Amino acid sequence: MVRTVSTDNDTDVVGLFSAPVARWFRECHGVATEPQREAWPRIKSGDNVLIHSPTGSGKTLAAFLSALDALYSDVALSKRKGIRTLYISPLKALGYDVERNLEEPMRGIEEAAKSLGVEIPKVRADVRTGDTPSSARARMVRNPPHILITTPESLYLILTSPRARSILSTVETVIVDEIHTLCANKRGVHLSITLERLEQIAPGFQRIGLSATQRPLTEVARLLGGQNVSSVGGDVHPHPSPLPSRERGGPLCPSDISPASGGNPAPRSPSPWPSPIEGEGNLIVEPRPVSIVDCPGSKKIEISVHGMPDADGGDPSSIWPKLIPRVLDDIEGHDTTLVFSNSRRQAENVADRLNAVWSAREQGENDGVAVGSGEVGTGTEDGPFMAHHGSLSDTLRRDIEEKLKAGELPALVGTSSLELGIDIGSIDLVVQLQSPKTVTQGLQRVGRAGHSVGETSYGKIYGTHPEDLIEAAVVARGMQERRVGAVEVPRNSLDVLAQQIVAAVAVQDWPMRELYRVIKGAYPYGELTYPNFEGVVKLVSGHYPRELFSTLRARIHWDETRDVLQQLPGTRMMAISNGGAIVDRGLFPVVLPDRKTRVGELDEEFVFESGEGDAFVLGSQVWRVAKIDDDRVIAEPAPGALPRMPFWRGDFPWRPLDLSEALAEFRAEAATRLMPYVGEEETPAEVVEWLMSEFPVDEAGARQIIGY
Repeated sequence: MVRTVSTDNDTDVVGLFSAPVARWFRECHGVATEPQREAWPRIKSGDNVLIHSPTGSGKTLAAFLSALDALYSDVALSKRKGIRTLYISPLKALGYDVERNLEEPMRGIEEAAKSLGVEIPKVRADVRTGDTPSSARARMVRNPPHILITTPESLYLILTSPRARSILSTVETVIVDEIHTLCANKRGVHLSITLERLEQIAPGFQRIGLSATQRPLTEVARLLGGQNVSSVGGDVHPHPSPLPSRERGGPLCPSDISPASGGNPAPRSPSPWPSPIEGEGNLIVEPRPVSIVDCPGSKKIEISVHGMPDADGGDPSSIWPKLIPRVLDDIEGHDTTLVFSNSRRQAENVADRLNAVWSAREQGENDGVAVGSGEVGTGTEDGPFMAHHGSLSDTLRRDIEEKLKAGELPALVGTSSLELGIDIGSIDLVVQLQSPKTVTQGLQRVGRAGHSVGETSYGKIYGTHPEDLIEAAVVARGMQERRVGAVEVPRNSLDVLAQQIVAAVAVQDWPMRELYRVIKGAYPYGELTYPNFEGVVKLVSGHYPRELFSTLRARIHWDETRDVLQQLPGTRMMAISNGGAIVDRGLFPVVLPDRKTRVGELDEEFVFESGEGDAFVLGSQVWRVAKIDDDRVIAEPAPGALPRMPFWRGDFPWRPLDLSEALAEFRAEAATRLMPYVGEEETPAEVVEWLMSEFPVDEAGARQIIGY
């Protein structure tokens, strides 16, 4: 069940918190924002809550402050071992940023308590991602923090560890940040099952989701809340009571394995029990209640689309040399600017060209910089501009973010790695190079400007060819109208299901019917039929023709006599080495000659085309390939060298269906308006006025669209 909440409650909700927490908030923030006023009473009452509000409206604090209040109010906290609050971020960088931002309220609350003479426990927060050293992970198991900041994939790995999962049994609150980035892909599906697995060891934990741009909210709430699954008048898979079984998680008996099958379970006779379809109808699936706090707010966005400078048909080689100086003009006219590109290669290219133009201006030379195909950079490193993207090391990214936040950089060129809630300080202007492809992504990116409560976000979009200009105009109008595309959660993803079945069995034995119930609790699998579930179990347990698939090995064992799934040697290793739904793109780590310090990652095809001695750009710095190993590239700094621009395959975003439909509507209307002027040389002023009034496009852009 989903409850939508939107009220005009103006009471002092800060009074819901303990005295130290309330004092700190009033001294630092004064009055609660609308999302905070709406969410706190429901969070304090224990409801599952989805908070939908614009970027910079205080929704992260809305989720965290109640959790902090509960921790500081627990006088016996120091005696209780285990994680109480779990924060899940889709980006590792966002998790580290949240950890830094938690330090201020935690320090402030402790100081407020001291001034009030109130004794409060010490609260600890920590981060666990794929970059966390093994020594730190082991320390967390021995002495777990009260707040754990992690990613969906790392949570999956913790739950799949027999020792580490015990620290999650005390979880009371789970916060899923930027949940809109997970809804329409298999990462969200994967997380939904992970949360149901968590529910088995920490039943009844509170779920809080944070979203800035997503519709319909009911669908997002269903994914967040999951479902309660129960049976009435029968079982899921009716059969006599299981035979007495060994302790869960114990080793398989040698008789369970057929030596002739290379370690696969021995063939079994067909199950004598009735068809599971009969019992399936006895299941009752009920969505867990989720209160939706919908505060779209009044955050203003001023967006403009600009035509191509001196365009001559849209040839990129003639556009970029004139476009980069215009972007530099925008940067010089503002304190701090964020420049977004749609690919990592373009980000590196733009940062390189901005540095070259800036250097030329410093020396009193001409602005023009030949860009060509963008395969070769200028190698200019003395400029103030840097590129930020997901193929840089975490250390380098955090260093760049801190420099921008401290005001040491006038601008930063980024990709989607910067469009979420990472704290990068005050941004005056967002420049988007080429169409942002979706209204959601456009709102996220432009929303980074004027990030604080009540500020207006200013953004510019520069088209680089006629088709791109048309798309940018359509997306910009959608941004003005907040016409966010509807999200569709993938259903019954059997590849994710197979992975999670293996992971669940890796830590304990599971009766088939019980595991089926757990999986059905995840919203994407609410309509999963038992035959489909059984089919996946057969796949991972080796029930396939051995003569056709002799090289395949079973991942788990299915004891059909008792209808129990059990682990095999290597089951857990298989689960943890293939976890998550992020596609492996075959990236090569780039490390310094010490073979430890990580710089970033390169696409394997780019590495294949490179050789020792070649120079390339990564993170706006020039590197030279010292050696290429089987699994990494050893590089050393090469200032002054003329570098190649790296590329990453599958990097450019795709166009969603709703945008294609909007473009078709635009083309139809534009064609209708232009029909009376076919054959005329002059650009019809009436159509130009229509374009400029209906779409936030300048006159040059409107004329270029009509001419095209």
